[in-house]
Amino acid sequence: MANKPAERILYVISGLGGGGMERQLTQVVLNMDRSRFVLGVLTFGENQVYSEQVKDSVDFYRFVSKKNKIHPLVCMGRVFKEFNPDLVHTWDSLASFYVYPWARFHRVTFIDGSIRDAGVDKGLVFHFRRFFMKRADRVLANTAAGLRYYKVNGDIVPNLVSMPTIECDAESGEMNMIMVANFSQYKDHETFIQAAVLLLQQDSIHRAYLLGGGSNLNRWKDFVSRNHPDLHDRIVFTGFTSRISEYLCRCQIGVLCSTPEFQEGLSNSLLEYMAHGLVPVATDLGGSREVIDDGVNGFLFHAGRADELCSIVTRLRHDNELFGRVQLQARATIRNRYSREKVICQLEDLYSQRI
Repeated sequence: MANKPAERILYVISGLGGGGMERQLTQVVLNMDRSRFVLGVLTFGENQVYSEQVKDSVDFYRFVSKKNKIHPLVCMGRVFKEFNPDLVHTWDSLASFYVYPWARFHRVTFIDGSIRDAGVDKGLVFHFRRFFMKRADRVLANTAAGLRYYKVNGDIVPNLVSMPTIECDAESGEMNMIMVANFSQYKDHETFIQAAVLLLQQDSIHRAYLLGGGSNLNRWKDFVSRNHPDLHDRIVFTGFTSRISEYLCRCQIGVLCSTPEFQEGLSNSLLEYMAHGLVPVATDLGGSREVIDDGVNGFLFHAGRADELCSIVTRLRHDNELFGRVQLQARATIRNRYSREKVICQLEDLYSQRI
């Protein structure tokens, strides 16, 4: 009996910059079973953080310039003819916009995987995204909160995370905390910095690290320099860095501060904290509460409440038994629910259930 031909999957994504969505796509193409799937990627971003890694990992790769609104649509038609996909999986609403007419014309299965938040888009943008979700053959989201917010039915495929390949050897005797997030309106760096200042002044922590770039980075660096010059060398802004594991291994507590207006989906950072043995502490919003069982494998606090965050960190600082117990449960959560093998297997099974 002849072997079944491999399914041809085309991923379409706006760019391959340094965000969580782009990291997830990169991990997916690196870990898919290549005996079952032929992989292609089309992106509208050139020479970005993950461009070369993705290009080297797939069977077909195309960069399409957005020099005008029509050009990507024309190029998309050519790619459909050249790659001849069985299934197209989009990662954002712009990708869905350009994919949808060609998927229908060629009768190719269209998966809209753009739900990676639980409240970012409002008004017309919300309805624009939902238009394509409602017309997709299948919708994928990384949290139930995202499906509820966009009011669509779909499958939940969580983010995958790999256990660290380096052995973490945290600075002896220190308690450091970290937040990995780009400096944008979607994240609440103000609450993190308020808490960090209080904790440093009380000597409850030794350092606070903020990893990420973005439009608001210089604003917060200047704020700390002006208002807390004595703490300047203990509140560390790294800017964008690919050395995330290295910094996580210096820390014991990983913090995620989200905003009520732009609620969190499933944060890569939160999962990476847990995989690296940090105790996660997150705002009780969106998808974070789907990951963290408060007091069991991490802690949740109310949005904007720096005092609650301080209280949790101080308690962990002085209760080694609690810290160790929660740390073990956090790592077990990653192994049992978000491991690379488990998530890739779920995704491959969904692809094989072609509609």
